[in-house]
Amino acid sequence: MRLARAPDAIEATALDAPSQQPERPALSGRVILLFLVLTVIIVLWVEYSVLVVDSTSFNSLAPSITSVFALLTVCLLLNPLLKLLRRSFGLSPRELVLLYSMLMVASPVMSIGCVHFLLPTMTSARYFATPENKWEELFFEFIPSWLGPTDQRDVLDFWESSPRAVPWLLWLRPIALWSVFVLAMYLAMYGLNSIIRRQWIDRERLTFPLVYLPLEMAREDPGRLLSSFYKNWLMWTGFALAVVLQSFPGLHTYYPAWPDLKVKHYPLTPFMREPPWNAVGSFALSFYPCMIGFAYILTTEVSFSGWFFYLFSKAERIFGRAIGWTGVAGSGFGHFPFEEYQSAGAWIALVLFALWIARPHLLQVLRSALGWLREENEADAPLTHRGGVVAALGGIAVMLLWLSAAGLHAGVAAILLVIFFIFILALTRIRAEAGLGCLSGPLTTADLMIGWAGSGPFGARNLTLMAFCHWFTVEFRGAGTVMPCQLEAMKMADASRIRGRHLTPALALAVVVTMFLAFAVTLKVCYLHGGVTLNRWRFLDVPVTPFRVLGNRLSSPAPPDIYGTAFTLVGAGTMLFLTLMRIKYLWWPFHPIGYAYAFTKRSAHWLWTPLLISWIIKTTVIRYGGFQLYRTLLPFFLGLILGDFFIGGVFGVAGALIPQKGYCVFP
Repeated sequence: MRLARAPDAIEATALDAPSQQPERPALSGRVILLFLVLTVIIVLWVEYSVLVVDSTSFNSLAPSITSVFALLTVCLLLNPLLKLLRRSFGLSPRELVLLYSMLMVASPVMSIGCVHFLLPTMTSARYFATPENKWEELFFEFIPSWLGPTDQRDVLDFWESSPRAVPWLLWLRPIALWSVFVLAMYLAMYGLNSIIRRQWIDRERLTFPLVYLPLEMAREDPGRLLSSFYKNWLMWTGFALAVVLQSFPGLHTYYPAWPDLKVKHYPLTPFMREPPWNAVGSFALSFYPCMIGFAYILTTEVSFSGWFFYLFSKAERIFGRAIGWTGVAGSGFGHFPFEEYQSAGAWIALVLFALWIARPHLLQVLRSALGWLREENEADAPLTHRGGVVAALGGIAVMLLWLSAAGLHAGVAAILLVIFFIFILALTRIRAEAGLGCLSGPLTTADLMIGWAGSGPFGARNLTLMAFCHWFTVEFRGAGTVMPCQLEAMKMADASRIRGRHLTPALALAVVVTMFLAFAVTLKVCYLHGGVTLNRWRFLDVPVTPFRVLGNRLSSPAPPDIYGTAFTLVGAGTMLFLTLMRIKYLWWPFHPIGYAYAFTKRSAHWLWTPLLISWIIKTTVIRYGGFQLYRTLLPFFLGLILGDFFIGGVFGVAGALIPQKGYCVFP
């Protein structure tokens, strides 16, 4: 059964990136060399510009600004130069796609997908412990010594800077042990992707909106230095518009006398100060050019449902205040309408239903893995069915054993990992079907578990170790985004005819090299500038908040959140209803992914206005100009995306050169 009913979406055949050159291996020595050079530059750039100067957040978007900016630089500057020297010197489209895939998958690893959250988490509890908060008395005995440095002087040097050199040997053990956990997580994601790849790419034919731009950028016109994509005046019009719109607030950041434009946020709450309207919470208009461009590629069902259900969630808040019902959130995760609980239920239901639809394929994978069925047409797959199952189960098993060795009860660890991977599968499905590439996700797995059961049944040891899991579960633009990036790389490999035996080692090399290089550079930055002076969200929020919450829970145990648990079921039931209605009735206008997105955390506030704008534009274009006009205008919206990413890279360069707080293009 095909769930991706998308008559107005770009068909999968439009994603092909054929080359007229004789086919060369995609994973060539020059691709590896170019990746290594670009990665060194990008890591140095990111760690200073993002952490020290607090400039553009390169990995708040998916795909990352750095990967698109690097691909644009190679396609417009390096590759034409190589072709001028000798035509055969130019990188083929397949090489460009593989290079981009490596950069895309590695980008979160050097940032919030690993290093930026994990490194400060190792020592944040010890540095921020005080006699007043009593953390040392409450939970220090449950922290294994190998999770991070324990000597007080070393902890102080990390957070407050030090004239001495980085004590590399001190950090070697915790980084090596944490790396086992992180690499096992990425391996499990890759195995799961290899299992569901054929179901979502070939059978359900999900549209993968986020891969269209890089494939267009890498496309080649035989005999020309640049493809027709770079000669389209509509694309450059959209590009210029995005650059101009973001340049005004960016220049205003550096030069306050320069006029400002409210591209990012125009708050509406000042107009809603009286009850019940003041219950609306965060509510603002946003005009991110890249989001308008991405939303144009989506089906009208998704874009309509996204902004509709977001406004519906605000209406629920106002209605609750009007009738005097805010609920009592016993675990402190919110009040009526319990958006994050609804979102959690919706994401769980999304995955369970997708797995139910895929059960014939999953059964075939299982039979192949057990040797009961001969695999067909899988010679060029990233992993065989057996390899995918081994990678998924093996990675999860290593994670489970690792957490158990740290002291987390095996049953608690198993539940935490199951919920985490359900959420990440849901994120991957949303990215593949709807292209919403910057979702923060619902509440964390630990918060959901404590909301269901209360904090008492877990005990101090389990709660402490669950706090150390906060860094990879709190933000799905971080570690979670690696999995959809992997699947998008598989999709681009299929479209570009890149063999799996080239894709898999390329992505593995990209992740490993980037992770250890980023650890080394970030440690150097911390000891030079001091962790307390670095990006607040990455060093003073995500790594510290779980331990503040832990201290409160141990001092005042939280009871089960009955209302929140009930609304988890409401979210799951609503998701199931929307899915069944969409399957049964062609006229049904609501896409269930719109509901799952609208009740997430911060990301919903950023995206609803671009979804509304693009929905209005796209429905008008299709109604009066048909699908032909839609395709004609598509380069303009791709230009909006490319221009926004380009100016984000430019302000990132400025952030690395100008020693003051920079401009972040998104969010």
